[in-house]
Amino acid sequence: MRVLDLMLGRDGDDADGDPARFTSDRYDVTYTVSADSHEIAYAVPVRRAELEAFADLVDLERETPYADDDEESPAASLESVLEGEAIDADAWIERMQAPRQTVEPVLERWLELVDEADPAGDGAGSSEATEAADSDAGDDATGTDASASDREGASPVEIVYLPVETESAFAAFFQTCRKRAEQEHDPFELPDDIETAASVLTKIRRASDRPENRVVVNRDYVPDLS
Repeated sequence: MRVLDLMLGRDGDDADGDPARFTSDRYDVTYTVSADSHEIAYAVPVRRAELEAFADLVDLERETPYADDDEESPAASLESVLEGEAIDADAWIERMQAPRQTVEPVLERWLELVDEADPAGDGAGSSEATEAADSDAGDDATGTDASASDREGASPVEIVYLPVETESAFAAFFQTCRKRAEQEHDPFELPDDIETAASVLTKIRRASDRPENRVVVNRDYVPDLS
């Protein structure tokens, strides 16, 4: 059942996509939307440079193989900890890769939408969104005061829409990167711009922690994970 169906009190069996109506007392206007064309998502203010840094982190994690030779493989290390108990390396790697497989299409769609909104990357983002993001700048996931892109204002702030219940995948992916970087026999290393990438996670957490950031938005702007 889709989130908008739940919000509208439907059981998900409606075949005709009955529209929902929202009335604004302030403007005396009624908005009509359909679950077929709209979805609930989190509005996340983020900079293009931050999205690009996170996308680069995804590429790096995907392209850096796990050590898989003899006793230096992750499976072999786990077996030694568990006193020789056999480990299914393929299943273990599949679990480690699952968060990335959720995050990757979301980032790809976000970057497509940002490019469509500002193809030249020349600062056409919303000034209000930029001010809001700057006022929110605080401790990011690495414990620093703010990301480099926030401090320098290197790119405008865009609004992207995060599918509900996918915020945990971003946190899990970032944790996977940290765990891999800590493993002695894993060749993966965190990139120099990890703080910039981490700011995406921080902003996702802030957005998903605030109910008012859940909005009804056209499905064209929400990454499709189906």
